Amino acid sequence: MSHDEHSVGSVTQASLRDRAREILDGEPRFQLLRSALPSLDQLLNAFYAMPLAPALAFKLTVAREQRPAVYEHSVQMTLIALFLAIKSRMIDRDLATVAAAGMLHDIGELHIDPELLRPGRRLEASELRHVYAHPMTAYLILQEYPLLHP
Repeated sequence: MSHDEHSVGSVTQASLRDRAREILDGEPRFQLLRSALPSLDQLLNAFYAMPLAPALAFKLTVAREQRPAVYEHSVQMTLIALFLAIKSRMIDRDLATVAAAGMLHDIGELHIDPELLRPGRRLEASELRHVYAHPMTAYLILQEYPLLHP
């Protein structure tokens, strides 16, 4: 698949919702999750309602284009987090916050050399520090956005 075929524009709440639906429709391991909800609307609407500043949408677009495994992992973890939040009877406003947290939880990984994350690569202690620092990197990025609760 070429770069142009892979993406159409920037990541938006609507494109995240659409990708979530594709995963729910096409990934067998998500069928149980899907079948355990009376409706997918509440879950999918949380993607659409999540706060997403333009700079963060840009970071997610970079993730989708340059680090697709990070992007896909984030969408899938968001689906699982939203499923658990819905089953816990969270209100819709809080579901939007859960969606944002799921999508942005590994945003700090974009600041790690992809070579360090290659499967099977043994890391030196100094390299491990870069990997272990990614949650703090994410925190530092996200503290600039008051709409995102700590």
